[in-house]
Amino acid sequence: MTVDLVVVGCGGHGREVVTIVRAVNEAAGRPVWRLRGVVDDRPGEVNLKRLQRLDVPFLGGVDHLRDAPPDVHHVIGIGDPRVRRAVGRRLNGY
Repeated sequence: MTVDLVVVGCGGHGREVVTIVRAVNEAAGRPVWRLRGVVDDRPGEVNLKRLQRLDVPFLGGVDHLRDAPPDVHHVIGIGDPRVRRAVGRRLNGY
């Protein structure tokens, strides 16, 4: 079974999560995770270009997850602990 996944955060930590997701899929020999894309409330232009080079869709702000189907999972790829905690609390309210 393949699980849909959205990464929260398009900075360096979020892009590392993308790399890990791809490595897990490759090691499994099948798609364990279907990477739907990345969400971020304040994506920098440079980070958006880096996502494009990785061929990862940018889906919009974190509120995009509010309307996601219940079978779509997310992982927070934000390095700053304060921001990660705040986003986690926000996501728990969805």
